[in-house]
Amino acid sequence: MSVKRTIKVSKCLEYAINCYVNYNYDYGNSNCTCPPGDCCRCSVITNCRITGVNMNELVKYFCDNAIEIQNDVDEYCVDRLLRHSDMADVNNYSVNISNGYYGQEVDGVVYDDIHGMSRRINNLVKMKDINKIKYVLEKEYGYLLESLEGLTKVDVCEVSKKDLKVGMPSHYLRLKRSIIESYIDYKGILGIYVRDNNQFRIIDGYHRLRAFNESNRKKAKIIVLS
Repeated sequence: MSVKRTIKVSKCLEYAINCYVNYNYDYGNSNCTCPPGDCCRCSVITNCRITGVNMNELVKYFCDNAIEIQNDVDEYCVDRLLRHSDMADVNNYSVNISNGYYGQEVDGVVYDDIHGMSRRINNLVKMKDINKIKYVLEKEYGYLLESLEGLTKVDVCEVSKKDLKVGMPSHYLRLKRSIIESYIDYKGILGIYVRDNNQFRIIDGYHRLRAFNESNRKKAKIIVLS
């Protein structure tokens, strides 16, 4: 792959965090010792809360930079692991507040389980490719399809839209629009497929497939299990 990755997993988890933080400033600090009429340097941050996590940016930064990611399968599996982890939950982050010259400042946001997630990612990328795929499917859905249990081979193929087959059209038509749109500019692996005669039938990645079909892109990569 052409991406040059240079940052260890644990550091990536620190640098990749992309959260939305809201807070207020309290300038009525009773302990204020600033001269009257001067700019108050004792302001205190109040009602500090994280209101959202930008998972698209977090995953993109991580997959672009983590040195442990060696190939397309690694990138896909780490993407799925991050998106379906507790990193999407605002309650799993802490806001660091420090003192500046003009009062308190937000000094960054920290994910509370960096060591645990680092360990899971490092364990994941050491697996055989087929085991990586089965692991992330089980993590996302809670079980592995019986039809996938005996499969042992993983290939990455470039395909066009006509090559791809939807196994459950009713689900494909009911997909959430906001998630589809979040993948409009997505250039990674579309999803996991199996061969179905002269086509590839989707196993995982319905939103990414729908976004691809609605885009102007002609080709995309998929993971094929056999």
